[in-house]
Amino acid sequence: MVNRSSQYGFTLLEVIVAVALFAIISTVTFSALKITLDSREQTDKQLDRLQELQMTFTLIGRDLRQIVNRPIRDLFGSEKGPLVGGSTLEFTRSGWRNTAQHQRSQLQRVGYGVVEEDLVRLSWWVLDRSESSESVSVAMLHDVQALEVRFLDSQQEWQTQWPVSSSNLGGSPAATPPPALPRAIEVTLELEDWGRITRLFRVASWTVAEYFPSLSFLSSRPSARQEPSSLTSPAR
Repeated sequence: MVNRSSQYGFTLLEVIVAVALFAIISTVTFSALKITLDSREQTDKQLDRLQELQMTFTLIGRDLRQIVNRPIRDLFGSEKGPLVGGSTLEFTRSGWRNTAQHQRSQLQRVGYGVVEEDLVRLSWWVLDRSESSESVSVAMLHDVQALEVRFLDSQQEWQTQWPVSSSNLGGSPAATPPPALPRAIEVTLELEDWGRITRLFRVASWTVAEYFPSLSFLSSRPSARQEPSSLTSPAR
């Protein structure tokens, strides 16, 4: 005969307590897992955003380092300088690769501007345009509120527009015309999420001696290596 007093089981209260503890542990675990996944998602978004921003400034710097003094004519036949800028930026650059060996120039006209909160890079197939000339537009960066550009002139003064007149440089209209290109260009992007991001790019047509007059003796020092006097890339 089986002794019923020797058989043990869970009471209703023990089952309720166990289920409650399991529910609490599951809730805490799920919350921690959700926080971890959300943090990883936000981190991935920030990294993707940072990569887009770095690629954008890398391309802008690559273009600006190859600015050349080559004016163009717009579709109305009016002359535009090698560099025109303010709230937008447009200039002539060299180094346009021609791997297909087409009959075209190595120079290219490019521009930057904000269109519907996108930073857009424009490029043209020809320098001197006609009515049939079309631009190629590529969105570089999203959620851009504004593009601001400043130009360091030959008098070490910052200008918000380029080109500048002789009077803005403190000279008379009969004086030597201002240089076609600035010493440096400052590009500021105002982003919706990160605020204002500024980068400074040196224009390669200016030499070290022109940047730092105290080092002018470097330009006259003989060297066994024949290197161009103008620097083609900013100091790293």
